[in-house]
Amino acid sequence: MTENVEFDQCIENIGDGQLQINGNKLESNIEFLTQLNIHELIHTQQVGKLSKQCFKFTKIKDFVKILTLSQNKIGNIHGIQCMTQLRVLNLNQNYISDITCIQNLTNLIELDLSYNSIYCIYPIHYLTNLTSLKLHYNSIVDISPLSQLVNLTYLCIRSNLIQDFSPIMLLGILHLKIANQIRCPSKQEMYLCILETTVHKSQYFYRKMLQMSKFTIKSRLKLFEISSRISNIGAHFSERIKSSFAVYGVQNAFQ
Repeated sequence: MTENVEFDQCIENIGDGQLQINGNKLESNIEFLTQLNIHELIHTQQVGKLSKQCFKFTKIKDFVKILTLSQNKIGNIHGIQCMTQLRVLNLNQNYISDITCIQNLTNLIELDLSYNSIYCIYPIHYLTNLTSLKLHYNSIVDISPLSQLVNLTYLCIRSNLIQDFSPIMLLGILHLKIANQIRCPSKQEMYLCILETTVHKSQYFYRKMLQMSKFTIKSRLKLFEISSRISNIGAHFSERIKSSFAVYGVQNAFQ
């Protein structure tokens, strides 16, 4: 597993609490960051080294609320736990497999870990303030930790190894009951994206959906996208799902 990555571009932008170092190949320690203030970082084009200690920026960790490190070759995110002020974290398209460090980032509301090598997502269950979570294109099997994320309004878990989706179904009920007390219509929409998964192997998933269709509150689930082709689903089931859940945006979901 790659821990340190190559750096061939400058820092893109930092301002208003945002630090973006995406689309690079980071290699050595950016130690100069600890010596610069935020204003200097806006203009710097220095190239340095990035190590697994890079997150301990003495003048940055208490300032940055939005951090983008996508499209690098990061394999180890140890040290990121000190950045407790983060609200948005984007680590997509890296080589990350262990996300234990993120369990302390309880202020996060948006987290993107897509296109990595993540198997265990247990640490995510501590992040109860999350409203948006992207986990697609990983190796996730167990999504039970997601049942704790009652504030989620966007969840994308396509292209994983999930067979039991019942935690999502329970999450939907909890979310909608909470959202039902919020008068903003946009807060009443939960977007679930389940694409290219192995859901066809789990008939329990479909049984759970049918059971949940009896809850009138589920009519508030306005966005439910199933874009992969799901086999062995009869026309009666298809029509019942669409009518019970007010589904739209279904693309080639039922054969």
